[in-house]
Amino acid sequence: MDTLKRAAVKDRAICVGTSAYHLLVVDRVEFLPDEAMELLRLFQLQGANVVFVDRAPEGIHGTKAPEIPLFPNGELLSRLERYRRCITATPEKWLRFYPYVQEGLTIYYFLNSSMTHQVDTNVSLPLETKSLVGYDALNQRLFTPERDESGKVALKLDIGESVLLLAAQQEDLPHGKAPDQNAREELPFQGPFSVSVADHTHMDHFEPLAVMEELEDVALLKPGFGGKIRYEATFQGKCRKIALGRCFDGVEVFVNGVSAGTRISYPYRFCVRDLTNDGTNTLRIETGTTLTNVVPDAMSQERPVPPQGIFGPVRLVR
Repeated sequence: MDTLKRAAVKDRAICVGTSAYHLLVVDRVEFLPDEAMELLRLFQLQGANVVFVDRAPEGIHGTKAPEIPLFPNGELLSRLERYRRCITATPEKWLRFYPYVQEGLTIYYFLNSSMTHQVDTNVSLPLETKSLVGYDALNQRLFTPERDESGKVALKLDIGESVLLLAAQQEDLPHGKAPDQNAREELPFQGPFSVSVADHTHMDHFEPLAVMEELEDVALLKPGFGGKIRYEATFQGKCRKIALGRCFDGVEVFVNGVSAGTRISYPYRFCVRDLTNDGTNTLRIETGTTLTNVVPDAMSQERPVPPQGIFGPVRLVR
């Protein structure tokens, strides 16, 4: 409501600050405040495009909905085709897409909202004569996205990963690193992992817990544990990156005794190109737990027991 109150209609678009929205969709809402109903009526009278989906809402105090076009839910996508800015080669349930159109520049924001599945597809964008540069905010780097002969953009996002694509005339864009033409090979990490734990009272004193061929939930092996968990293994040959798959809480990776960085959220992927050698490499992964297992407060007495550790699959990217 506060946002709608600040909005103004200009050139048939609903404008809030520097953003302009060409369509307002009220999707299957049963009731709205009377003030919101009046704002929708006013927007329509000023030329903005407003639509209801499946039903017209009622005012909380009985206010009748304004005469606004009503779309059946099954027809919504076809009716909105002219507003569509991105077409994926395959259905992508978890892919989120947000275009931000500015004068001379369009920013496309893609997000993989899944916590279990990767996104691997090609997307068609209305680029026309514009060039494209990608921005990886996690690693603070610009890159040139891969495109096929038809101009479709290759989009591969790990769990929880996002990316920005900037579209503008080439002279108005920063220079991005060209795509790597060398084929990348992803190999499953061949264990085993030696797992040890350090209690929260002695964080530097690790005791052996298990040897895992397949990664397991530490919460099941050591109920009530609070502290640090360490995974140790070796692998052969150089590689570009190490991807850990599913993890819980923050993770730090060490290769040959040198830290490759810390991640506190997805994607748990680490660049290790400069840390590996052609021979045997050591890998150490450290993560931790919360203290609610050992120092519970009133709010955590009845909470479910969260998983602990890393769950993989761990992969080497060569």
